[in-house]
Amino acid sequence: TIEVVNATGINGMGNAVSSMLKTLGYNVLSIRTGEYKNSKITTKEKNSSSSILRLGRLLDLKVEKGLETSIADVVIILGSDIATTLN
Repeated sequence: TIEVVNATGINGMGNAVSSMLKTLGYNVLSIRTGEYKNSKITTKEKNSSSSILRLGRLLDLKVEKGLETSIADVVIILGSDIATTLN
């Protein structure tokens, strides 16, 4: 399961990424806003699966074991560092 965190400051960016992921067959559990500078993908697993690594390549984001508190297995953080790229 995936949680998308929109910290870009761009309204609707979390929904847009979520829709794209759902189209690709991913299970998006939730979308929320947050305040993060750095974009990344965090996972609860010590070793990332091939599908998580593929997701990182798709979104051009670093994958790391994270400390995010979420009920989702994977958290995609869209940080303020990519706001200009996405806009």
